[in-house]
Amino acid sequence: MNSSSHNLIPEFLRKDARSEIGSYTFNYEEIHAFRQEFYANSAIDEPSKNAALCAANWHVLSVWMKLQRQSIARHAEELKLQSRPWPEFGPSPGMEAIKWPYPVKCGDVVTYTNHVKEIRQSGSKPDWWIMASQCSGKNKSDQCVLQFESSVFLKLIEQ
Repeated sequence: MNSSSHNLIPEFLRKDARSEIGSYTFNYEEIHAFRQEFYANSAIDEPSKNAALCAANWHVLSVWMKLQRQSIARHAEELKLQSRPWPEFGPSPGMEAIKWPYPVKCGDVVTYTNHVKEIRQSGSKPDWWIMASQCSGKNKSDQCVLQFESSVFLKLIEQ
């Protein structure tokens, strides 16, 4: 990657960039609705609102995805207003090493962050970049509730 190409990459996508993509409060109604929709055939009883209901692991991950997409859209709009190239995200080779080390309970606020570990131009498609990130979510007690590695292709769009 030459230095002039690297300068096109927005700061929040450069190697070693860390960004907070947002926070989310997990409440009883949403936790219960997610479980009912996606775990309807399992033996999950409806607990009382006073019981300690935990969010499903995939619920915690799906919130990361929602906040990630919103964060990307905000950054893209800011870059467009500045007449700078903005990222258009393409396919993802996937996620690895997904861990949920601590449960998310009703009322927990989870703050999600991304840490860019690497970004490089694709060898076969020079107008595309490949970015690898460490993604995580922590509760207000700073306990990690989600951690994984993610890779994604992106292209810079210029006006």
